[in-house]
Amino acid sequence: MKKQCLAACFAAFFSCALSAQDIPSSIDTSVYAPVQAEPLSTNSLLNKPLPEGATLPSFLGGDQGLMRFLGSNINYPNQAVKNNIQGVVALSFVVERDGSITNVVVLRDIGGGCAEESVRVVKAMPRWLPGMVEGVAVRVGYTLPVRFKLDEPENTKKRKLSQRDRFFEN
Repeated sequence: MKKQCLAACFAAFFSCALSAQDIPSSIDTSVYAPVQAEPLSTNSLLNKPLPEGATLPSFLGGDQGLMRFLGSNINYPNQAVKNNIQGVVALSFVVERDGSITNVVVLRDIGGGCAEESVRVVKAMPRWLPGMVEGVAVRVGYTLPVRFKLDEPENTKKRKLSQRDRFFEN
């Protein structure tokens, strides 16, 4: 019985933060983030919203490309499979000015080695297109949820019944 990993990320959860001033003429070491409805956690890298009109960093291929990359590179940990562990691992990282990924931090772990596998894959991601503020590349923090879900074995899947079959089933 083969179990597979279904990793998905939620574009709506992408969030970021910054410790920045206005765009200075010297080197900017700020970390930017888009405005979000909920407050950021106290252990977050972020503390100011990304200015209006700024461009967020993006994975080559967009959100679908990111989901494809995660899905094809994440290997469901054996310990998680044995213990039937499923859920969402939340990671935070910074997309640097050159598009590289740094400061990968686990915000939420579900156990079974899922967080370690998520960190491994995020660190292996190719360079992103960096965030831009007024035409200047800036550091942007991101929060990425990664869903781990085991496939149901074929013999336990419920078959969809037609209305007629449901009537006669009882």
